[in-house]
Formats: sequence, C-alpha cells, structure tokens
Amino acid sequence: MERNLKKIGLVNLAVQLILGTAAVVLAFYSNTLAGRAGLIYLGLGFLVLVMTYFQMRLEESERLEKLEFDELNKTRGSASLFNVSEAEIFPAQRAREQFERFFVPGFTILVWLLQAGVAYWQWGWLAKVIPPTLKQPTVAMALFGLFALILFLLGKYSAGIARLENARLLRPAASYLLLGAYVCFVVSASLAAAPLGFPKGDIYVAWVFTGIL
Repeated sequence: MERNLKKIGLVNLAVQLILGTAAVVLAFYSNTLAGRAGLIYLGLGFLVLVMTYFQMRLEESERLEKLEFDELNKTRGSASLFNVSEAEIFPAQRAREQFERFFVPGFTILVWLLQAGVAYWQWGWLAKVIPPTLKQPTVAMALFGLFALILFLLGKYSAGIARLENARLLRPAASYLLLGAYVCFVVSASLAAAPLGFPKGDIYVAWVFTGIL
C-alpha cells in the first residue's frame, strides 16, 4: 500500500502543477482579479504537495532500509551489525528524522512569511488597481469550473484514502486540493456573475480572497 500512496502523492502533485499553471495563464488572459488573487492558494498547495511527496519518499526509503536490515539479521545474525552506531545502520531513518526536525519547521515559517507578504502586497495592489474589462468570461468560467471539479474529485479521493489507511501525509495534500477546488469554484461563480450584470463581483471576490489569506 505504501507504494500506492506514493503514486497517489505523485499524481496529486502532477495535477496540481498542471492545473495551477493553466489557472495562471487563464487568470491573466481573462483579466479576472479574483482568479489572480486566488492563485496564491494554488501555489501554496503545490509547495505543500512537493513537501509531502518528498517526505513520502523518505519514509519509503526508511521502510525498505528496515526490511533489508531484518533480512540481514535472519541470514547473517545480528552480532556484527550492532558493532556500529545506529546512524550508520539506519541512514535513511536519520535523514527522515533530520528532515522532520529542521526542514519541516523551516518550511512552515517560510509558508507563513509567504502568506503574510502576499497578503500585504495584494491588499495594496487591489486598493490601487482599476478593474479591467473581462475577456471571454464565459469561457474562463467554464474552465475554472472544470479545474474545480478535477481538484474536488481528486481531493475527496485522497481524503478518503488518508482516512481509511491512516495516511497522515495524504491529509495536507487532500486539504489543499479541496481548497484549490473551492477557490476555482468561487472564481467561476464570480465570472458567471459578470454577464448577468454584476461585473464588480470579480473584484469583491478578490478582496475576500485577500482578506482570508
């Protein structure tokens, strides 16, 4: 099952990257301020998915290392193996522990600083920007809706697997996939409001995204 979880993590990462890149192009092409303001959530999701996938690989290496150690114990006996330190016997375990001890807290601080910096910059940008005319809002609405559907289905699937298999490293990925789905859905709704006579819905949603951030 560990191998399957790693495949799911890789699929999540690839989908987040592809849809995030497509959302960047679409947001700037269609001139949607809500779409641009929501890109930070997709970007943060990609960073979190990279971290969790890398940690999955570390834990998989540690698991294989312990299996190899157990096989050596069975075939050659353990006397010679305990003449060296645990760090030499289990380098993959030590790498995973160091990663969780130093890199994960550092990454958490980096994400916090990134969120704070983008929120501060985006608040000032929205206060000065003149809302541009939306380009092909119905097409952009349909595409953002499609992005929302794909992210939602993948996020719900990952959340279900994380719950059934107690896979802790799939939980943050599933959460950010679902968050990305909700962001894309709200952007799609704001674009749908423009042809109905509510063109300011786009900038209002951008303000809401910034406030939440």
